[in-house]
Amino acid sequence: MQFAAMDLKVDVSDVLGTSYLTIDDGGLKAEYDSKQVQQVIEVTCGTMEITDINFRVIFEDFLTKSLGDCRVGQQRQLRSYDHGLLLASVPDDANFARMVRYDALLFNQYRKLFHEFQRIQAVRLGANLSLPVALDVNVGV
Repeated sequence: MQFAAMDLKVDVSDVLGTSYLTIDDGGLKAEYDSKQVQQVIEVTCGTMEITDINFRVIFEDFLTKSLGDCRVGQQRQLRSYDHGLLLASVPDDANFARMVRYDALLFNQYRKLFHEFQRIQAVRLGANLSLPVALDVNVGV
C-alpha cells in the first residue's frame, strides 16, 4: 500500500474507505485481505491508465529498488558496527607492544620523580641523607 500511495499517487483510504483504519496493538492495520489489494490495484490501473501487467512490472521495479535500498542501509549499518568494534578493540601485537613499552617508560619516570620528590621533602624537613651510591655487581658462576 505504501507503493500505491507514494509512487502511483493513489490514496488507499479513498479506495478502501475509512474502515480500513482499524487499529491493532496501537498502530494502523498492517495487513489487507486479497480483495482489498485487488481493489487498490484496479483503481490504480484505472487512474494511471495502465494494464494490470504494466502495474505488476512497475511494482516489481519498486520492490527491487526498495530491496536495494534496504541492502545499502544494512551494509552502512554493518560498516558502522565494524568501525565501532575496531575503535573499541585491543590493538594488534605491534601496537600493543609499543603501548606496553611506553607504559613501562612512564611508570619508571614516575617512580624516579617520586623518589626524587621524597628526597627533596626529607632534606627540606631537615633529614641528613647520604648521596645515592652506584654499585657495579658482577656475578660469576
